[in-house]
Amino acid sequence: MKKIYFTLLIAIFIIGCSKDDTINEIQEEQEEEIIVNLPPNNFNIEIVNISHETATIHWDEASDPESDAVNYDIYLNQTLVIENISELMYVFSNLEELTNYSGKIIAKDTENNQTEVTFSFQTEKYYLKYLKIYDFGENVNGPNGLAFGTAFSMIKANDQNYVIAGSSSFNGDGQRFFVSKIDYEGNEIWKKFYDYQVGSSWNFKIIESITGFILVGRHHVLSLDNQGNIIWYKKIDTYDINDAASEIKSVAQDSNGNIFIVGGRGSSEPEVVQEAVLTKLSNSGEILWENIFIPSLRSFFNDVIINSSNELIILGSTETSGITWDEYINGPSSVEEIDFWVLNITNEGDVLWENTFGDGRFDFPSKIITKSNGNYAFAGYSWGAYDISEGRIFEINLDGTEIWNISNELSSTFSVAETLDGGFITTGHVDFGGYGALGIYKFSSNGIEEWNKKYQRSFTSLHGRSILIEEDGGYRVASDDATELLIYKTDPEGNYE
Repeated sequence: MKKIYFTLLIAIFIIGCSKDDTINEIQEEQEEEIIVNLPPNNFNIEIVNISHETATIHWDEASDPESDAVNYDIYLNQTLVIENISELMYVFSNLEELTNYSGKIIAKDTENNQTEVTFSFQTEKYYLKYLKIYDFGENVNGPNGLAFGTAFSMIKANDQNYVIAGSSSFNGDGQRFFVSKIDYEGNEIWKKFYDYQVGSSWNFKIIESITGFILVGRHHVLSLDNQGNIIWYKKIDTYDINDAASEIKSVAQDSNGNIFIVGGRGSSEPEVVQEAVLTKLSNSGEILWENIFIPSLRSFFNDVIINSSNELIILGSTETSGITWDEYINGPSSVEEIDFWVLNITNEGDVLWENTFGDGRFDFPSKIITKSNGNYAFAGYSWGAYDISEGRIFEINLDGTEIWNISNELSSTFSVAETLDGGFITTGHVDFGGYGALGIYKFSSNGIEEWNKKYQRSFTSLHGRSILIEEDGGYRVASDDATELLIYKTDPEGNYE
């Protein structure tokens, strides 16, 4: 009986142990079943370099909890663009301008576990942008047989093409007129040279005329047809004197066809250094009269425009401190105070009003324009203490009263234009480092700087010579680099690339 009871206890113990083992095995199987392979972690996306037709997408690496390898699929507007890539960047191309796009990136591990992140962006408006390079012609004495040149003036003609005027080296160290016409895309239509010696003149001016174009510089006036052929030529003898500073600076034509040229020269009057000169010519180049302006020891005219009343608005400079000849001869070079000078003159030479603008610095006028509100704005630059130069912009009303003026870091400001939003765009040269840079500066309608761009080339001092507003809101800038004529076409933010 005891033996049977003992055997029964052993059996019960064995059965109990077997049951425990079975339960443990079930629990282990259940634990194994709840171990899940997780998808890749979340990640960030960045859209950069968006243009009218492309966009670049970057994203962080999506790390996998199990350290599996991760690949990516990219969708744009619900269309699979590319799949199973390991790179963390992709460039969308052939996009449409001003279009909203959305998409997603799917990160996948080796078990096809997925994490999805969405993105969206809008393409930009298309703007024609470029830097086109041309030459100033041939010169056997120049590098690689090319002529040195300077681009002084650029206009947009009625046929919507562009005409650039400047100088080109020839006959050893001589300089002659250079004129080129290009289309909107920058294709050269024609290029002409006029072998009149222009020396080291600081400025030329070309304008559109009734018969084509009028080109002036040094002591020359040329009437050109639309193909750049000479219709007539006039030498202004009163500028052809033994004075290196004697030159015609600008030209304008009124609605009657009369031509007005302005500039300055050394004066034959005693105790006068320079005199400002206004000359009226007929449409055929006949000199009708010449007026000389000597309000002080030194005066010069630099630019002229015609207003809606067929009157002349002239920008120049004049000495305003009233120093005597003896003070000029015996004093330091800083004894003069040269201020900006603006005059309103009838087409018969009568002064309606004149005013000077300055603050004690030595002022250099560049360009005057008529604003869309009827006021005038002019630009230039001013030398101050230690020969530090700053760009200047002034707005004045129809009576010549100053509304506001600003100084800015565009050290030599050569050109100004009114922008489509009523502000201003200027170009010139910014002094810094060894060579400085070509500067493009945008200002609001009351002169607050909004942005600027600076462009450089190695071992070159670039200058923006002339700037125009384009219908797309961008800009066109003429510059030069030794033997190269440079034309920048930018977007509204001044970018050309």
